[in-house]
Amino acid sequence: MNVLNPYVRQFLVGWITVLDSVPDIDMLGFLPDFLDGLFNMLSDSSHEIRQQADSALSEFLQEIKNSPSVDYSRMAEILVQRAASPDEFTRLTAITWINEFVKLGRDQLVPYYADILGAILPCISDKEEKIRVVARETNEELRAIKADPAETFDVGAILSITRRQLDSEWEATRIEALHWISTLLNRHRAEVLCFLNDIFDTLLKALSDSSD
Repeated sequence: MNVLNPYVRQFLVGWITVLDSVPDIDMLGFLPDFLDGLFNMLSDSSHEIRQQADSALSEFLQEIKNSPSVDYSRMAEILVQRAASPDEFTRLTAITWINEFVKLGRDQLVPYYADILGAILPCISDKEEKIRVVARETNEELRAIKADPAETFDVGAILSITRRQLDSEWEATRIEALHWISTLLNRHRAEVLCFLNDIFDTLLKALSDSSD
């Protein structure tokens, strides 16, 4: 999937599409194995390859929406990495997938909550408006999930992400990071106070931020 030869890439996407059209083959089970490769092709120099990869990804996302059981975990890791791609179209596609995953997977995604948030917060300040819109919507969906620290919800990991994003050069991302700390403090005060030493200096520094 990682070859650069355009003819091989077209051949591979063609085979994936054909296999996916066979009713007896469940390609979703194999999707984590070639998902990263398809995302890689979204930034190909050939318009036709980009189009084919996008078409295949759109089809798979539709199948995921209609499937009762999907393994979101491995795919979530790939999407988080792709959301930071220098290619605008790849970022938009990745953040769109993350948005759908958060809506569909919800509780299954709790172990990846911090990683997903780390992908979303920078996209809130993306130069492309479409990406900003999807990132903000995803952020609200993520915040609406009521997770329990007693299970796999890692408050410390999320605070670590928000602390890092408070150093962002973008005001919208810094503000949203503060909103997350506030939300966690309201919902899980005891757990947040355990990490106060880790975030206190960063919060103090935010008091002298250039933004009111």
